[in-house]
Amino acid sequence: MLDQHAHIEKQNGDLKRLENQLQCLQFENKVLSEQIGEMSQKEKVPVDREIEINQLTKKVNKYRLQVAETEQKMEEMSKKAACRMQKLEHNWRAADTEVCKLDSLIDAIRAILVNHSLAKDEQLKTVINMIDGK
Repeated sequence: MLDQHAHIEKQNGDLKRLENQLQCLQFENKVLSEQIGEMSQKEKVPVDREIEINQLTKKVNKYRLQVAETEQKMEEMSKKAACRMQKLEHNWRAADTEVCKLDSLIDAIRAILVNHSLAKDEQLKTVINMIDGK
């Protein structure tokens, strides 16, 4: 269970790192898009500028693809983390139920030992003391 918790923590860290990376890429995309917009608004564009615009357009498209891939990875990781958290919660509830059943069983055994004068036997006294935590 601790192993799963550590894995979830690692995934949450990865998710935050990817979110930061996504924000950086989105900002860079915005800057490049603005640069392209400024360049394309000029009436006469020299050949060198046209080449630069094409290069920037390629970069923008590359970054858009990276952003889309990163968003997809983040969504997949989020779904996996949610699924694992749900499984962990289910397992925790099941374990808690089993512990409660075991506690009830031990309390019932102790009550039977005490109520039926079985506690006179030394071995049974030892069992009662163990149940009582002595």
